[in-house]
Amino acid sequence: MKLSAIASLLILSCGMFAADLPNLKNETDWTLRFPVKRHQSYQVVEYSKSEGNAAELTVKPEIFPYTELQLKTPVVVAEKAEEFNGTIGIRLKADNVAGFVAVSARFEDGAGEIRQYRKVVKLRSGQFETILIPAGENVRPDRIWGNRGRTITYPVKFIGLKFDYNPTVSSLKLTMDNLKWESSKQ
Repeated sequence: MKLSAIASLLILSCGMFAADLPNLKNETDWTLRFPVKRHQSYQVVEYSKSEGNAAELTVKPEIFPYTELQLKTPVVVAEKAEEFNGTIGIRLKADNVAGFVAVSARFEDGAGEIRQYRKVVKLRSGQFETILIPAGENVRPDRIWGNRGRTITYPVKFIGLKFDYNPTVSSLKLTMDNLKWESSKQ
């Protein structure tokens, strides 16, 4: 049996699977909320010759302290309760680490209720770091909008990300890559 087939069986036996989220490098899949009013931009840039392109947010935290990056077409990550337990992973790098505070993942359930799961982060200067944001049935969201029934109605869709900044910082560039959802069935 080939090594890749063995690895696939091992992953399946552990109950792990990943939803395909749109690549952050595909600008046509994403939109910023109020980019002109908030003095924010989103673009794909050549990060380095060895690593290639990466998505980049350019923001002015002193004007507006967070960014909402939304999917134009949300992605279903869970059809039933046992599938909605996992993590959103994203690789981040800030040009001014004192300016970056947290990243949140947002999900919308079948009833239109939105849950936000937040991860406070202290990035290290000059390097990419992989951030994991726990989310799901057994994780308490930091915010809920909508009908506030507090019961998750399926299916659940990933709808986007929120980035929080230190409002005393005048400008910040946030480089990001490798967005994925990994769920572990219970």
